[in-house]
Amino acid sequence: MNLELELALLCERMVDLLKELREKSQITEEEYIEHTKLKIKFLQRNLLEAK
Repeated sequence: MNLELELALLCERMVDLLKELREKSQITEEEYIEHTKLKIKFLQRNLLEAK
């Protein structure tokens, strides 16, 4: 599996975990949104570096 795909799958899984926490009321909606934005920025940055 290539690096870009691995990073994308990892970020997707982290966002899924954040969603589960949000649904269980273990994090707030704002925390969910902020962490999701951070994961997207991380993925974008690393995909640019990988090219």
